[in-house]
Amino acid sequence: MGMHPQRDRRETAVDSAAGPAFTFRMPKPDDGPRLRRFQDTHPGTVIELGRHHTWHVAIPEGDGTRFAVRRTLGELVDRLAELYGEW
Repeated sequence: MGMHPQRDRRETAVDSAAGPAFTFRMPKPDDGPRLRRFQDTHPGTVIELGRHHTWHVAIPEGDGTRFAVRRTLGELVDRLAELYGEW
């Protein structure tokens, strides 16, 4: 048993010399494959981990670019499914 028995095993607190601790949440097993399928059906999509430990996506569309930002990769993939339907 660890120091934080109530914490989900997929969460890890990280201390940074640059600022306060933040929580890193491990992706769900299907997040990666779902994201890859999205990228395959939406060429030109750019996904990055931002400087405040948030996930950013830029999706080219006919009249411009759509952006989304979420705290975790799973939340980002879920948001993409809301916007575009499951692919």
